[in-house]
Amino acid sequence: MSNVDVAKLVTRLARAREAAARSAADAPESVNAQAIAAQTYTLAGAHELALMQWKRAEALAPDNAAVLGGLAAAQQNLGDIDGAIASLKRAIAADPNNAYGYYALTAIERQSSANDHIAALERVFAIRDAGGMNSLQAGHALAKTYEDLGDLAKSIEWLKKAKRIRAKSHMYDAVRDARAADAAMALADGPANGFESREPIFIVGMPRTGTSLVDRIVSSHAEV
Repeated sequence: MSNVDVAKLVTRLARAREAAARSAADAPESVNAQAIAAQTYTLAGAHELALMQWKRAEALAPDNAAVLGGLAAAQQNLGDIDGAIASLKRAIAADPNNAYGYYALTAIERQSSANDHIAALERVFAIRDAGGMNSLQAGHALAKTYEDLGDLAKSIEWLKKAKRIRAKSHMYDAVRDARAADAAMALADGPANGFESREPIFIVGMPRTGTSLVDRIVSSHAEV
Protein backbone atom coordinates (compact mmCIF):
# COMPACT_ATOMS: atom_id res chain seq x y z
CA MET A 1 0.00 0.00 0.00
CA SER A 2 1.56 3.30 -1.12
CA ASN A 3 1.53 6.57 0.80
CA VAL A 4 -1.14 7.80 -1.61
CA ASP A 5 -3.32 4.79 -0.85
CA VAL A 6 -2.89 5.33 2.89
CA ALA A 7 -3.87 8.98 2.50
CA LYS A 8 -6.98 7.99 0.55
CA LEU A 9 -7.95 5.47 3.22
CA VAL A 10 -7.51 8.02 6.01
CA THR A 11 -9.62 10.52 4.06
CA ARG A 12 -12.40 7.97 3.53
CA LEU A 13 -12.45 7.10 7.23
CA ALA A 14 -12.61 10.78 8.17
CA ARG A 15 -15.51 11.34 5.79
CA ALA A 16 -17.27 8.31 7.23
CA ARG A 17 -16.99 9.77 10.73
CA GLU A 18 -18.31 13.12 9.48
CA ALA A 19 -21.26 11.40 7.80
CA ALA A 20 -22.02 9.50 11.00
CA ALA A 21 -22.01 12.71 13.03
CA ARG A 22 -24.38 14.39 10.55
CA SER A 23 -26.73 11.41 10.52
CA ALA A 24 -26.99 11.39 14.32
CA ALA A 25 -27.38 15.18 14.58
CA ASP A 26 -30.06 15.39 11.86
CA ALA A 27 -32.32 12.88 13.64
CA PRO A 28 -31.54 12.99 17.36
CA GLU A 29 -34.79 11.17 18.26
CA SER A 30 -34.32 8.38 15.73
CA VAL A 31 -33.02 5.11 17.13
CA ASN A 32 -32.17 3.96 13.61
CA ALA A 33 -30.13 7.09 12.88
CA GLN A 34 -28.15 6.70 16.11
CA ALA A 35 -27.55 3.01 15.39
CA ILE A 36 -26.38 3.67 11.83
CA ALA A 37 -24.02 6.37 13.11
CA ALA A 38 -22.66 3.93 15.71
CA GLN A 39 -22.10 1.24 13.08
CA THR A 40 -20.33 3.74 10.83
CA TYR A 41 -18.05 4.83 13.66
CA THR A 42 -17.21 1.18 14.32
CA LEU A 43 -16.29 0.59 10.68
CA ALA A 44 -14.11 3.70 10.83
CA GLY A 45 -12.36 2.39 13.94
CA ALA A 46 -13.73 5.15 16.18
CA HIS A 47 -14.85 2.82 18.96
CA GLU A 48 -15.25 5.48 21.67
CA LEU A 49 -17.61 7.45 19.41
CA ALA A 50 -19.44 4.24 18.51
CA LEU A 51 -20.01 3.53 22.20
CA MET A 52 -21.34 7.04 22.71
CA GLN A 53 -23.82 6.60 19.84
CA TRP A 54 -24.99 3.21 21.08
CA LYS A 55 -25.64 4.75 24.48
CA ARG A 56 -27.74 7.44 22.82
CA ALA A 57 -29.69 4.77 20.97
CA GLU A 58 -30.10 2.85 24.22
CA ALA A 59 -31.52 5.95 25.94
CA LEU A 60 -34.15 6.12 23.18
CA ALA A 61 -34.90 2.38 23.18
CA PRO A 62 -33.67 0.73 26.40
CA ASP A 63 -35.40 -2.59 25.61
CA ASN A 64 -34.33 -2.90 21.98
CA ALA A 65 -32.38 -6.16 21.69
CA ALA A 66 -30.53 -5.08 18.53
CA VAL A 67 -29.42 -1.83 20.16
CA LEU A 68 -28.26 -3.66 23.27
CA GLY A 69 -26.33 -6.09 21.09
CA GLY A 70 -24.60 -3.20 19.35
CA LEU A 71 -23.84 -1.60 22.70
CA ALA A 72 -22.31 -4.86 23.92
CA ALA A 73 -20.09 -5.09 20.84
CA ALA A 74 -18.84 -1.53 21.41
CA GLN A 75 -18.16 -2.27 25.06
CA GLN A 76 -16.25 -5.40 24.12
CA ASN A 77 -14.20 -3.49 21.53
CA LEU A 78 -13.09 -1.16 24.33
CA GLY A 79 -12.30 -3.97 26.75
CA ASP A 80 -15.36 -3.60 28.99
CA ILE A 81 -16.22 -7.31 29.10
CA ASP A 82 -18.37 -7.07 32.23
CA GLY A 83 -20.39 -4.28 30.64
CA ALA A 84 -20.78 -6.29 27.43
CA ILE A 85 -22.02 -9.33 29.37
CA ALA A 86 -24.58 -7.20 31.20
CA SER A 87 -25.82 -5.65 27.95
CA LEU A 88 -26.14 -9.04 26.26
CA LYS A 89 -28.13 -10.43 29.18
CA ARG A 90 -30.46 -7.46 28.86
CA ALA A 91 -30.76 -8.13 25.12
CA ILE A 92 -31.74 -11.75 25.80
CA ALA A 93 -34.25 -10.66 28.44
CA ALA A 94 -35.77 -8.25 25.90
CA ASP A 95 -35.93 -10.95 23.21
CA PRO A 96 -35.68 -14.56 24.46
CA ASN A 97 -35.31 -15.74 20.84
CA ASN A 98 -32.28 -13.53 20.24
CA ALA A 99 -29.81 -16.03 18.76
CA TYR A 100 -27.09 -13.39 18.32
CA GLY A 101 -27.38 -12.40 21.98
CA TYR A 102 -26.75 -15.97 23.14
CA TYR A 103 -23.98 -16.43 20.57
CA ALA A 104 -22.14 -13.28 21.64
CA LEU A 105 -22.69 -13.95 25.35
CA THR A 106 -21.35 -17.51 25.31
CA ALA A 107 -18.35 -16.33 23.29
CA ILE A 108 -17.15 -14.00 26.06
CA GLU A 109 -18.53 -15.65 29.20
CA ARG A 110 -17.30 -19.08 30.22
CA GLN A 111 -20.18 -21.51 30.60
CA SER A 112 -20.56 -23.96 33.46
CA SER A 113 -23.11 -26.47 34.71
CA ALA A 114 -24.38 -23.76 37.06
CA ASN A 115 -24.38 -21.10 34.34
CA ASP A 116 -25.50 -22.19 30.89
CA HIS A 117 -28.31 -21.54 28.44
CA ILE A 118 -28.62 -24.99 26.90
CA ALA A 119 -32.40 -25.34 27.15
CA ALA A 120 -33.04 -21.88 25.71
CA LEU A 121 -30.46 -22.39 22.96
CA GLU A 122 -31.97 -25.70 21.87
CA ARG A 123 -35.35 -23.96 21.61
CA VAL A 124 -33.87 -21.06 19.62
CA PHE A 125 -31.93 -23.48 17.39
CA ALA A 126 -35.23 -25.05 16.30
CA ILE A 127 -36.55 -21.71 15.03
CA ARG A 128 -35.81 -21.71 11.31
CA ASP A 129 -35.16 -18.49 9.40
CA ALA A 130 -34.69 -18.05 5.67
CA GLY A 131 -30.89 -17.82 5.72
CA GLY A 132 -30.21 -20.32 8.48
CA MET A 133 -28.32 -17.70 10.50
CA ASN A 134 -30.53 -18.19 13.55
CA SER A 135 -29.62 -21.88 13.80
CA LEU A 136 -25.99 -21.16 12.94
CA GLN A 137 -25.57 -18.73 15.83
CA ALA A 138 -27.51 -20.88 18.31
CA GLY A 139 -25.57 -23.96 17.20
CA HIS A 140 -22.25 -22.18 17.65
CA ALA A 141 -23.34 -21.05 21.10
CA LEU A 142 -24.23 -24.62 22.03
CA ALA A 143 -20.90 -25.85 20.68
CA LYS A 144 -19.03 -23.27 22.78
CA THR A 145 -21.11 -24.22 25.83
CA TYR A 146 -20.31 -27.91 25.53
CA GLU A 147 -16.65 -27.10 24.87
CA ASP A 148 -16.57 -25.15 28.14
CA LEU A 149 -18.28 -28.07 29.88
CA GLY A 150 -15.60 -30.44 28.56
CA ASP A 151 -17.94 -32.44 26.30
CA LEU A 152 -16.08 -32.11 22.99
CA ALA A 153 -18.16 -34.79 21.25
CA LYS A 154 -21.37 -32.79 21.79
CA SER A 155 -19.56 -29.59 20.87
CA ILE A 156 -18.61 -31.00 17.45
CA GLU A 157 -22.09 -32.48 17.04
CA TRP A 158 -23.73 -29.07 17.46
CA LEU A 159 -21.24 -27.45 15.09
CA LYS A 160 -22.12 -30.00 12.43
CA LYS A 161 -25.86 -29.51 12.96
CA ALA A 162 -25.51 -25.75 12.62
CA LYS A 163 -23.34 -25.94 9.52
CA ARG A 164 -25.67 -28.38 7.77
CA ILE A 165 -28.65 -26.07 8.18
CA ARG A 166 -26.68 -23.01 7.10
CA ALA A 167 -25.31 -24.87 4.08
CA LYS A 168 -28.81 -25.37 2.68
CA SER A 169 -29.09 -21.65 1.97
CA HIS A 170 -25.41 -20.81 1.61
CA MET A 171 -23.93 -23.46 -0.63
CA TYR A 172 -20.16 -23.54 -1.00
CA ASP A 173 -18.74 -24.31 -4.42
CA ALA A 174 -15.09 -25.35 -4.12
CA VAL A 175 -14.62 -25.54 -7.90
CA ARG A 176 -15.90 -22.00 -8.38
CA ASP A 177 -13.59 -20.68 -5.66
CA ALA A 178 -10.60 -22.50 -7.16
CA ARG A 179 -11.34 -20.98 -10.58
CA ALA A 180 -11.64 -17.52 -9.03
CA ALA A 181 -8.27 -17.96 -7.29
CA ASP A 182 -6.64 -19.11 -10.53
CA ALA A 183 -8.10 -16.12 -12.38
CA ALA A 184 -6.85 -13.72 -9.72
CA MET A 185 -3.32 -15.16 -9.85
CA ALA A 186 -3.33 -15.01 -13.64
CA LEU A 187 -4.13 -11.29 -13.52
CA ALA A 188 -1.57 -10.47 -10.81
CA ASP A 189 1.17 -8.13 -11.89
CA GLY A 190 4.77 -8.03 -10.73
CA PRO A 191 7.55 -10.62 -10.81
CA ALA A 192 6.61 -14.22 -10.10
CA ASN A 193 9.31 -14.62 -7.44
CA GLY A 194 8.23 -11.70 -5.26
CA PHE A 195 9.16 -8.06 -4.82
CA GLU A 196 12.45 -6.50 -3.77
CA SER A 197 10.80 -3.44 -2.22
CA ARG A 198 11.62 -2.57 1.40
CA GLU A 199 8.28 -0.79 1.87
CA PRO A 200 6.05 -1.90 4.78
CA ILE A 201 3.53 -4.64 4.10
CA PHE A 202 -0.08 -3.96 5.09
CA ILE A 203 -2.44 -6.90 5.57
CA VAL A 204 -6.00 -5.65 5.25
CA GLY A 205 -9.26 -7.55 5.64
CA MET A 206 -12.57 -7.83 7.42
CA PRO A 207 -12.70 -9.38 10.92
CA ARG A 208 -12.44 -13.18 11.07
CA THR A 209 -11.22 -13.54 7.47
CA GLY A 210 -7.76 -14.90 8.22
CA THR A 211 -5.70 -11.70 8.44
CA SER A 212 -3.91 -12.86 11.61
CA LEU A 213 -3.00 -16.14 9.93
CA VAL A 214 -1.67 -14.32 6.85
CA ASP A 215 0.31 -12.03 9.17
CA ARG A 216 1.98 -15.03 10.84
CA ILE A 217 2.73 -16.70 7.52
CA VAL A 218 4.25 -13.58 5.97
CA SER A 219 6.14 -12.61 9.13
CA SER A 220 7.77 -16.03 9.32
CA HIS A 221 9.50 -15.53 5.96
CA ALA A 222 13.21 -14.88 6.34
CA GLU A 223 13.20 -11.96 3.88
CA VAL A 224 10.24 -10.11 5.45
